[in-house]
Amino acid sequence: MKVKAIFNRYILLRFFSNRVKKNIIKITGTQLIVSVFLMVTSIIWARYYPIETFAKFNIVLSILGFVSILAYSGMRHSITISAGKGLGGNFLLIIKEKFFISILLIPVILIFAYYYHNDDDIFSVLLLFAILLPLYTNQGHWEAWLLGGESFNKYSLYKIASTVIFAVVLFLLHDLESVFILISLLIIFKLIVNLIFTFDVYKNKGKKSIDKSVVSYGKKVTGALLLNSLLMLDKLIIEFFIGMESVAIYVIALLAPGILRMVFDTSCKLIIPKIVKFDSVLDAWTWFKFFFWKIVIIYLIVGIFGFLIMELLILVVFGSVYSESSLYSSWLFLFTALALPFSYISQILIYQKKTDFIYMFTNTNIIVKLGGFIILIPIYELWGVVITFFVNYIINIVVILKYFLAYIEHDKKKAPSVG
Repeated sequence: MKVKAIFNRYILLRFFSNRVKKNIIKITGTQLIVSVFLMVTSIIWARYYPIETFAKFNIVLSILGFVSILAYSGMRHSITISAGKGLGGNFLLIIKEKFFISILLIPVILIFAYYYHNDDDIFSVLLLFAILLPLYTNQGHWEAWLLGGESFNKYSLYKIASTVIFAVVLFLLHDLESVFILISLLIIFKLIVNLIFTFDVYKNKGKKSIDKSVVSYGKKVTGALLLNSLLMLDKLIIEFFIGMESVAIYVIALLAPGILRMVFDTSCKLIIPKIVKFDSVLDAWTWFKFFFWKIVIIYLIVGIFGFLIMELLILVVFGSVYSESSLYSSWLFLFTALALPFSYISQILIYQKKTDFIYMFTNTNIIVKLGGFIILIPIYELWGVVITFFVNYIINIVVILKYFLAYIEHDKKKAPSVG
């Protein structure tokens, strides 16, 4: 009890109101549960399914993810901002925009289907989702809206429910022999659940106010992400150069760094509604800087610890089939932990609508990653991925700090002088 009292007195109470503390506990608890079930899902894949089936599932998700980014993916930011500002009318407007652009993108899915015409499973799944694409690209709006509106109770409930349902369905289908039916059912179940949640949020969105400038901002962000969408094809690049099984090894190697990034995303869900309300980068940084160095220390400790135990962890959890993943995962985990604190600063720039930064950051990201994959994977195989991530993180930090410091200086000059 004494330790808890000290923690509350000097950490929580010092920086957060009671309401924010409750939200922190709520979101952290949600993320913990979600992370556990994501781990369970990966264990089910590793223990119950052939490595090639797991690889095919991830290739299909990569293609669908790529096309989804083209379908005005930047609108997610518009939805978050709209929720924070009470612009309920923007919700339906964004759904309509994404629906019609998705229809125009169906030929893109068909091109990928043709590329995989020699693989009956992937080919058939892609043909099916060419039909369902307008629904697929509109499924995740509930997350952005609930977070922007700080509806953390409902967000936590929906997030946990969607993750648990997917894990249960995956386990129940493990005896299914048809890979095509398996992958289709998994994605359709997830689609249905997310559409139900999105419809519920739409019904309770509140005021019907519209601000088309916020919607336009989402389109601008999409423009910045278009080149970045090519990163969704990372698994296709790996499959092309070193084979289908390497895709599965790569996915497992990214799991631990992905959970670390999920922690980052969770904490961002708490700070983004606050960042949106500030009028400048300087104001947002003035509020956030008290947390920054504490965040750096926490990520550093976690990164070193993860690096040391990763080999044992992957062997115990996923078995010897995926033991190779630990070689790459340990380094990727450490690099991710060292780089993520600076990503918080990038969120300030993004949600203060600094589109010049967004374009530079995303374009640099894609050039380094895509170039690294294409050049290094044929030479170093999956070690080429590790090298690419390291170089990309260094460049990301340089770009973030360059723009951040420039905007801080700009805001200081604009600030009214005292006295």
